[in-house]
Amino acid sequence: MKSVQQIIVIFCILNLLFLPQPSVAGRIDELSSMAKQGQVEAQFALAEAYYFANGIEKNLHQALFWYERAAQQGHPRAQRALGAMYELGNGTAKEPQKAAYWYQNSAEQGLARAQTNLGILYETGVGVEKNYETARLWYEKAAAQDYARGQTYLGRMYELGIGVEVDYKKAFYWYQKAAEQNYLRAQTNLGALYENGLGVEQSYAKAIALYTKAAEQNYARAQFYLGRMFEQGVGVEKDVAQASKWYSQAAALGHVKARKQLAKVVSELSRTNEKTIREKQEAVDQVAEKTENYNSQRAAKLYQLIIAEQKRRESTNNIISNNHQLYQLITAEQKRRENANQDIRTNNNDQQLYQQISAAQQQRENANQDIRINSDEMSENAPEETQATAVTNSVADKNKKNIHARVARLKLEIERLTERIENGLSDRDYERYMQLKSPVYVIHDSERLEAYQTELDKLLLEMTSQ
Repeated sequence: MKSVQQIIVIFCILNLLFLPQPSVAGRIDELSSMAKQGQVEAQFALAEAYYFANGIEKNLHQALFWYERAAQQGHPRAQRALGAMYELGNGTAKEPQKAAYWYQNSAEQGLARAQTNLGILYETGVGVEKNYETARLWYEKAAAQDYARGQTYLGRMYELGIGVEVDYKKAFYWYQKAAEQNYLRAQTNLGALYENGLGVEQSYAKAIALYTKAAEQNYARAQFYLGRMFEQGVGVEKDVAQASKWYSQAAALGHVKARKQLAKVVSELSRTNEKTIREKQEAVDQVAEKTENYNSQRAAKLYQLIIAEQKRRESTNNIISNNHQLYQLITAEQKRRENANQDIRTNNNDQQLYQQISAAQQQRENANQDIRINSDEMSENAPEETQATAVTNSVADKNKKNIHARVARLKLEIERLTERIENGLSDRDYERYMQLKSPVYVIHDSERLEAYQTELDKLLLEMTSQ
């Protein structure tokens, strides 16, 4: 009968808290009325409303009052909440013994959260005598109910060897169980095992992933560990700026070590920035210097190219000039050879002419010889001449003498002309030679020979006819 009444009360409370009501104040008034009537769920609900300011102004004294009323009626959640207020001193002075008392009552009813809180008191010796074995037993009861906080504290005892032998594998097992429920402390502790390779194969990547997951949910210790990895360059490239970021967030949440490291990395970051600025300036200066050197070298090279081009052009001009001179020499040599060839041809012609003259002279001498032979024969065989014949012969003899004189002169001229030809005198040399003599004789060699030859032939013919 009592359980049925409790169910009805719970239903009414839920109806008051969550279903639409005329006003918040009206709901609180109704809830207060039920609490005053001794309804335990109403008392717990009213305490929660005062503690969390749910529809009513926050009032820790009223919360403590109604938690205690419900706790005294054996409400496990009210007992745990009341124990927490006495432990923390919320709405009352800190009373660890009372905290332990109410945690004990709640834990014995199987509330995992109370079991974990009670285990912490036994581990730390707050409100009770320190007892690691009892603490571990309560943690195990909470962990068995898959309560993440209890699993984490149990894993921590195995990691640090608190009341048990150090067992990293068991620590890893319980941390992993709690981390899977997104319990931030468990994620951070599990990351530390991965970072150091304790109870599991070392993996900086997994450690960083776990730290990051917890750090992004504002868990200070995870932020501190993550900042440390960036500061030391463990598993990641060293990044003082990232380290400063995570240390700063952890310090803001009150993490003492993070504050100290933050001051350190800020100083280092300042030096790094100064160094970076200096290095950048040096790099700029080096680039400027290299640019200046490059320009200077380029100018020098360009100057050398200009000089080389000038020398090439001078050399080309010299070659052209030399080639021109050589061309002139070749042309002069060609002309000289043409003149020499012309002289040779002329000499060859003169030689042929000389041979012809010599042949003609031989023919004439043979003819003269025949004439003389005939004349002698005629003189020997002729009868005695008459007076008239004698006179005729006297005239003929005179004519003969004249002819012979002329023949002798022509022969002399022919011999002289032949001698000039044999000595290789050219037309121009002959003309210069003949200019020193009487103008009457200044004629071409071949013309003179032809004239002499014609006159000689006439005389020989005349002699023959006589």
